[in-house]
Amino acid sequence: MYGYGIFAGLAIASFIWLSGCGASKPLPVSVTEDLTMKKAKEIHERIVTLDTHVDFTPANFTDQRNYTQRLDTQLNLPKMFEGGLDAVFFSIFVSQTREAQNPDAFMPAGYERAYKAAIEKFDAVHRLVERFAPDKIALASTAADVKRIHAAGKKIALIGVENGYPLSEDIGRVKEFCATDGNGMDYRRSDDRLSSR
Repeated sequence: MYGYGIFAGLAIASFIWLSGCGASKPLPVSVTEDLTMKKAKEIHERIVTLDTHVDFTPANFTDQRNYTQRLDTQLNLPKMFEGGLDAVFFSIFVSQTREAQNPDAFMPAGYERAYKAAIEKFDAVHRLVERFAPDKIALASTAADVKRIHAAGKKIALIGVENGYPLSEDIGRVKEFCATDGNGMDYRRSDDRLSSR
């Protein structure tokens, strides 16, 4: 009698184990990939996707050529909409040159060139959001702006200043750049020998 109970217990356990193995058969790869993509798309739809650094040239922000068109650039509005990218930080990057290239690089004339180049980039972003595509993209200065613009179904432009060279020796330009919708700034110096920009 005792042996029968052990046998019956083992038989039931084996049946449950074998049944479980059959039920937990791995899903085909295509089904797994489909489920993964479905879950990823659900997450993607709930969040604000952000590219934190977009280099650009003001030459791509003109009446004839701008980011409302499908350009040969890494980023433009058609690509943002197709790829589901919600927000971008346009980088106001102005590289300093070495004194060997421009002897006045760290003198008033060099700083003034850098400042003008930075302002040209600020102006380019403003043209995009105010003139070329105000119905598709808006400029955000705060997190509340990001939420509001995203809720309205528009793409979000943010501005970040990379490299403090355009500030020259005028700390007052920090306030000026912030007033021009600069959302962030780093102060690194670059070396054009190492830069790919």
